[in-house]
Amino acid sequence: MYSITVIIPVKNGEDTLEACLKSIDEQTIRSQIEILILDSCSTDKSCEIAKRFGATIINIPSGTFSHGGTRNTGTQYAKGSLLYYTVQDARLSSHDLLEKMASHFTDIDVQAVNGIQGVPSEPDKNPAAWFQRFSKPMPETRWFKDHSFSKLSPRQQLEFCRWDNV
Repeated sequence: MYSITVIIPVKNGEDTLEACLKSIDEQTIRSQIEILILDSCSTDKSCEIAKRFGATIINIPSGTFSHGGTRNTGTQYAKGSLLYYTVQDARLSSHDLLEKMASHFTDIDVQAVNGIQGVPSEPDKNPAAWFQRFSKPMPETRWFKDHSFSKLSPRQQLEFCRWDNV
């Protein structure tokens, strides 16, 4: 089975981080999960909470946070063969979510799996305000034979590889 690194940018996440980490701790493949917290100088108890869950904390210097760059920093520290990116106020939707994600990689042609962001079912949350599906989810396959991807310009490569990770 694969090992998975969960990468979480954090800034003063005391109110939500514990629920996020608990949902990771409850995964069916917990023994194979590394948690990296990318902490942007939190002044609350975020780091204490993260340590209780065995997370590794990487300090992001004040003023250097960027959504892509900070996640790339996490990637550089990751020990897992698969990476799962989330945020401090998210919770994994099922106890086997990471196991399901990893199962897609038994196909050697799969290079990435992307999900959607959902809103917790809580009385004080309005899912319609956060998430409105505009299309039916569909798997997308992109094939590049004979290393043709490496022959594309950097801009063309970016167009083929990017997606919104939330």
